[in-house]
Amino acid sequence: NVFGDDSNGVTGTKLLTQNVFTVDYENSAGTNYTLTEAGAGGIQLATNVSATGVSGQVNLTATLGDIVNATGSTTVITTGASGASGSVNLLANGSVGIGVGCAPGEFIQLSTPNLTASAPSGSVFVSDNVAVTLSGANTAKNGGTFFLTDTFAPGAVANTISFAPGATVNGNNIILNATGANAAISLSNATITANSGSVALISGADITVASTGGLAPITGAKTLVFASTSGSVGASGAALTFSAENFSATAANGSVYVNDTFAGDVTIINPNSPAILCCPTIANANTAKVDYFVQATNAAGTALQTATGVRVGAENVAAISTAGSVGKSGTTFATAANNLTLNAAVNVF
Repeated sequence: NVFGDDSNGVTGTKLLTQNVFTVDYENSAGTNYTLTEAGAGGIQLATNVSATGVSGQVNLTATLGDIVNATGSTTVITTGASGASGSVNLLANGSVGIGVGCAPGEFIQLSTPNLTASAPSGSVFVSDNVAVTLSGANTAKNGGTFFLTDTFAPGAVANTISFAPGATVNGNNIILNATGANAAISLSNATITANSGSVALISGADITVASTGGLAPITGAKTLVFASTSGSVGASGAALTFSAENFSATAANGSVYVNDTFAGDVTIINPNSPAILCCPTIANANTAKVDYFVQATNAAGTALQTATGVRVGAENVAAISTAGSVGKSGTTFATAANNLTLNAAVNVF
């Protein structure tokens, strides 16, 4: 085990490889690597950090500062002999947080199946290369970003981002991006609070009620983005149901079936312009290969509409407003469909 406690003021501490008696030593332990930095300079990673035992654990705490990669360094925090078990727990109380952005070299690279990452005064930017389960309180400040991308590609459809019982994510801009082929996201056990901001779910598999466990865990999102690169968003007879003022749904190789229960105007947006911070570029946004069926259970005097420049496209497109209109006078609902159904309680434009 390693249990370290450093206090180095505004300089903080840099974790690096050092040659001692002709041997290069990284920051590593067999079972538990724990380091707390009390100085405002936080922790800078200039080398890999690992706990190589079967249930290895890495715990890094920056009491007043941030946890970031040292300039020019790209490092990995690993738990378990090959990243197959163990956990990483990161806490940074500085104004930047954990990582500095969502580009390689900016986020903190992990190889761990269990993660807790909290930056209550900043943002969280992390990437994992094995299937990961979030546990405990995962926090970015109100106005901050919580960015998690997982690059593991399972041989068959499996969750690569999931949640332990009681796990929470809190922030203003929340990105959960499962990039691998067959990579799914499960929201069962989660509580996700967006504080009037945005939540994006990007997956290599279906994003459905069956696969996610439903979207009830997400609250406070003004904007929702869904994109499946290989599957569908929602399912026929089991639409993905949510309440958001703005949304985008894309399934270039599948279908989209969504039901937005927001009481006011519902707008289908372009997630790429203006860009949502750290949300991956969505190719052919708001299109599907087969069906694109969207229903708004909104109120009289409201409309289901497309934002300027947005066009919903699929072989079959259906847009339904159960109490209001589809489109508005002077702001038409834009589509590109071989087969089209537009149905509204009031008007269709």
